[in-house]
Amino acid sequence: MLDKTAGLENISIKGLEGETRRILEEEGVLLVCNHPHDAESIILLGTMPPRDDVSIIAAHNQMRLGRNMAAHILPVYPYRQEQTTSNLKLSVRLAKKFTSPPYPQEEMDRRNHATISLAAAKTSEGELVALFPEGVSGKSGKWRKGIGHLVSQIEPSKPVYFAMAHVKGTSDWDSLRVIPGLRNIMRKGSISFARPELFSSFNLPQNPNDITEYLQGTYSKWVNTLA
Repeated sequence: MLDKTAGLENISIKGLEGETRRILEEEGVLLVCNHPHDAESIILLGTMPPRDDVSIIAAHNQMRLGRNMAAHILPVYPYRQEQTTSNLKLSVRLAKKFTSPPYPQEEMDRRNHATISLAAAKTSEGELVALFPEGVSGKSGKWRKGIGHLVSQIEPSKPVYFAMAHVKGTSDWDSLRVIPGLRNIMRKGSISFARPELFSSFNLPQNPNDITEYLQGTYSKWVNTLA
């Protein structure tokens, strides 16, 4: 887990207490969070309760961050024709400019499907998987349909929780938070956690696309309650 040396001094944490903390520490969980910029993943992982069985669904190029980080990443390949440069976060715009997709689209799709199945299995086995449903085009606010396919594959007899987090105050310049001195003059941010709910408590539709819309609606309603 990350600590305060990672530039998180100006990040306030809300809602991470009591039963919410216990569930995030001990239970099978699918944890979703917004991701309009680049720092949200660091803030989420740096503020979560520590546990060993954490995985994060992330772009495949994050596997290059070292073996310790790569051991917790479930890679996806988010190159799509419908993604436009204007709605991609800074790091992805740079990656698209200087790199090419690693595989043909058909192979990337196959690997993405395998990652979704593995993530569903991990949550069903009692592990925690973190996911940013907006994907690389986080500024658009629209969730990708992968979360619906993931949830549809979770073992229905298992007590798996749906957990939500929301980060405020980030920007494309958040990498500067790791620089002593500069971090203190940057805008303060926050992360809020909702109390997790069992998937079995939801009246989920059967179609993965409908599941995605249902969960995004649930997330949006909660975010609208935040101060």
